[in-house]
Amino acid sequence: MPVVITEQRHFNTAGTPPGAPTNVTSITKDAGATVSFRGPSSSGSSSVTSYTVTPYIGASAQSTTTVSVGSLGTITNQSGVSFYQANVTGLTNSTAYTFTVKATNSQATGSESAASGANTPLANLVFGDDFNGAASGDIDPEWYVYDNRCGYLAQSEVGAYKADHCVLDGSSHLKLTAEHVSCTVPRYPSDPSFPGNITQPWTSGACQSNTRTYVPSGTSMTFEVSQQICADAGNGFWPGLFWLEGQNFLTAWKTDPNQPGWDTGTSAEIDVAEWSAGQTKTNYGVNVFGNTSSLQNINTATDFSAALHTYQAIWTPGTSVVFKRDGTQTGSTVTTNGIVATSTCHYFLLLYLQMLAGGPTSTESCLIDYVRVFDNL
Repeated sequence: MPVVITEQRHFNTAGTPPGAPTNVTSITKDAGATVSFRGPSSSGSSSVTSYTVTPYIGASAQSTTTVSVGSLGTITNQSGVSFYQANVTGLTNSTAYTFTVKATNSQATGSESAASGANTPLANLVFGDDFNGAASGDIDPEWYVYDNRCGYLAQSEVGAYKADHCVLDGSSHLKLTAEHVSCTVPRYPSDPSFPGNITQPWTSGACQSNTRTYVPSGTSMTFEVSQQICADAGNGFWPGLFWLEGQNFLTAWKTDPNQPGWDTGTSAEIDVAEWSAGQTKTNYGVNVFGNTSSLQNINTATDFSAALHTYQAIWTPGTSVVFKRDGTQTGSTVTTNGIVATSTCHYFLLLYLQMLAGGPTSTESCLIDYVRVFDNL
């Protein structure tokens, strides 16, 4: 009887790994970062169970952080797109990091994502963004980029905001551009002609932070921006760079409800540097709004459109706000006994380039190099 030899074949039974996560960005803090990303388009042969974040110093990979899907945070950007968020700790301050993310399912780990732009953690930093990344690349979803919304009609704005006018420029800046191109957008709900659309003669860029900061009473925080304004600031171009607003405006500035007046908490405002109508590229305003206004005009011989400058507001709630430019105090200390600080009163940041009628029709941009918020321990 002939011997029958049976061939035995070994099949790889390991499942298909997930695809690579996308849209990886970061916000830094003291010795750490919050890394945001979108999940892969394919989870492979089973659902994703965890994500692994790898920090890099240059090309050198550092210790990883793995977080289960159920423990990840989430955030939604202006387009309603949901992002995952993972907290990374143990980073070295004053060192630039990029980040990648890998997804793992029950059977395999997928490939590494493209790297984020670089951000740098700093001592006592609560919130920081260096705006690194490819030109027109991903802005971290901690920034709510205005898109398809009208300028604030109660302030006689003649512009509309679109996301493609608030972009990374690829040279470590967030670039806000005002262009004399008409744009049709929805009216505000408080507009008597609402619902409906309005066509504005200008298109511009703006964003605000989704992150809200609470400044405990008896402590102080420093709010800092490095920026370069456009040449015609104050002449039709109104760079609102950079403001703090009470948390009510997270709703108010998106929908423009009727605003009968200011309060001393959730609707208070601190203007760290703005170039409103009548100002020029050599002078600007700082202001504290509570029940009253404490506007100061800072007059100089410096052309603030020629280079980046650093602007700070050092705020001790219930006591004072000190304004500085390039490390030196400007104007007088503002007493803020009227602006309250409570655990239910949070503040967010505004970066935007408003437009008013009457100025030139040139296309101009403002650059923001970084935004940082420090806890002055």
